[in-house]
Amino acid sequence: MAEYRRVVALEKQAIYDVSHFRETLSRLSPERGETLVAFFSRMETPELQADAFAFMVRLPPDQAVAYCDRFRSARLPGLRRLAE
Repeated sequence: MAEYRRVVALEKQAIYDVSHFRETLSRLSPERGETLVAFFSRMETPELQADAFAFMVRLPPDQAVAYCDRFRSARLPGLRRLAE
């Protein structure tokens, strides 16, 4: 039973971490946005692709267009689609 409680607590923490991360994505300065786009374009973890898409969708159109070119050389094929 203790193991079950530990797993439930870990799940709650993971859910909180993901929601906090996604909320943080929507409040980034342009400098931090550049850093995040560089991170997304270099990453090799497919599980984070959804966060990259969520980040791009929340940007103003002019800023999203500026970042699109950075995704042309992304390591993950799914992220290269953001440059299309």
